[in-house]
Amino acid sequence: MKKRIPLIVVACVLFYALCSCSKPATPPPAAPAGTNTAPAQTDLSKYTIGFSQGWNEVEWSSKMRAGVISTCEKYGMKYICTDAKNTAEKQISDIEDLITRHVDVLLVNTHKADAIGTAVQKALDAKIPVVVMSSEVPGVTPTVMLTSNSITMGESAAKTLLEKMGSAGGKIIHLSGLEGSTVNQQRSEGIRNVINANPNVKIVASLSCNYNRNEALTAMEDLLKVHPDVKGVIVNGDDMGLGAIQALDEAGISGVPVVSCADGVNEEVYAAVEKGKMISQRNSTFGAEAVEAAVKILKHEPIESRIVIDAAVINPSNVDYFRKN
Repeated sequence: MKKRIPLIVVACVLFYALCSCSKPATPPPAAPAGTNTAPAQTDLSKYTIGFSQGWNEVEWSSKMRAGVISTCEKYGMKYICTDAKNTAEKQISDIEDLITRHVDVLLVNTHKADAIGTAVQKALDAKIPVVVMSSEVPGVTPTVMLTSNSITMGESAAKTLLEKMGSAGGKIIHLSGLEGSTVNQQRSEGIRNVINANPNVKIVASLSCNYNRNEALTAMEDLLKVHPDVKGVIVNGDDMGLGAIQALDEAGISGVPVVSCADGVNEEVYAAVEKGKMISQRNSTFGAEAVEAAVKILKHEPIESRIVIDAAVINPSNVDYFRKN
């Protein structure tokens, strides 16, 4: 069975997950100069972390990058961060450039997982350890995979929505994230697993809004003209949830629960949860955890090859905890 690490015990996540050794991910033995040949007493300031990020235009992604940077600085390590701007061609180029620059560990987060596998494999072939964050890269076995169970997150969000809607059920509007994103597809799959199994509810519209609040606002405005009797809204990310709430408010529609699969990382979301307008989930941003994994690799310390960090529901009863943590 996969190791599962409840996010609510945040203080224990890295100690438990990164120190466990049931499936050790050791660096390749004959690493060339400039890669991961760490001495027993490792001087981490000699090493450079490369971070290839697929997209950095929402707060969750920005917090991921901030976590990478702050944790590298904590250890005195150098870092190079790139942003592919949701373009597979640029991310491939970014990864190849980081390989050429001989980074010591490569961190990868992508929304174009199916397209960048060859580039990621090139890094592994060059004896550069790779830590993949959030979305898996098909056909590639990284040194460490840090992820959440996105299907389970979708199922949890859908169950929460049905509880809020009550036994009467009714129409549901679904707003999904970036097309082509594995995480987005899996969250939607989890949502459908639960809703399609319940005869009292039905998704009457499902649109991709690219995790963008303005796109979600516009989509909801149009959908509410067709489905003014909607009874529930479920979204694959918080920014879209905030856009949906704005559209409902402007249309004068109250009492419609809005539930988000993720990300639970900003004050605006906490305020909406506190007011009863929204329920979210805290999903790891993986930045700090990825650098901690890189440190373990550079020190030749035991680390599992796959680490699953569970999300946790954020509701009015626990919102203060997540606000402070």
